[in-house]
Amino acid sequence: DTYYVSTRDDHNSEFIHPYFRCIEYLTGFTGSNAHLIITDKECRFYTDGRYTIQAKKELKDTCIQIIEDENFLQYLKTRKHIGLDGKKVTKSFVDEIGSVTSIDFISEIWNGRSDFPMDPIFILDEKYAGKSFEEKREEVLKRCKSNIHLLTNLDDIAWLLNCRGYDATSNPVFLSYLLLNSNQTVLYIRKDKIKDDSYFKNHHIQIKDYLEIYKDIKQIQEPVTVDENQVNYELISKIKHPVFQTNPSELIKACKNKIEIENIRQCQILDCAA
Repeated sequence: DTYYVSTRDDHNSEFIHPYFRCIEYLTGFTGSNAHLIITDKECRFYTDGRYTIQAKKELKDTCIQIIEDENFLQYLKTRKHIGLDGKKVTKSFVDEIGSVTSIDFISEIWNGRSDFPMDPIFILDEKYAGKSFEEKREEVLKRCKSNIHLLTNLDDIAWLLNCRGYDATSNPVFLSYLLLNSNQTVLYIRKDKIKDDSYFKNHHIQIKDYLEIYKDIKQIQEPVTVDENQVNYELISKIKHPVFQTNPSELIKACKNKIEIENIRQCQILDCAA
């Protein structure tokens, strides 16, 4: 009886590529955070204080009702059964709202959709990162509760691999998934985004197609560490033995090394001069 749409992409990012901007396609709203709840009788729109004035301008003269005095979760919990794209929400979100069916209606009706981003990724030299991929990988796995770890946060993947991309507005990330275990690192990405694979070969990183993760994750019999507040619901639902833990990389990358601290100082100087 209800369909829910958010402004997130398949990696729970707030700032996303136009390919994922479902709410902008449906409503015309161009902000980075909103929730749309569609029923047979109404279309309810929720955003935060940054975007209230903007939403009123962009949704003017539409049938969409902007709700300012209610949390969207409160309303969702009153609905009998909710349809949504399971790639655009987390497991913890689904646990909170109750019974859902994962189904992507938007892709079926979206004519003129932007192409999937295919800009090439680039390597961030270790002289800027301060640590090698191997050092970071070892630190992350050491803190995991199981021997296998699935990462879907784009900023975590970019940090861990010392790579950067152009797939989100103002954020140097690239659309991908990363699977780590004691013997192997697998990067799931559109292969055309890698113009030179020598870096990945040198670091023994296997490259597989972006969507293959949904097939591969079902085959794993051992426990897999995932962050239920970050990994999308559809992906987690395919894992036989999930182990829930906040991504270890969250705290590791928050502690900057000496090179990163010096980089930040230099950035501030350049920024102030500009």
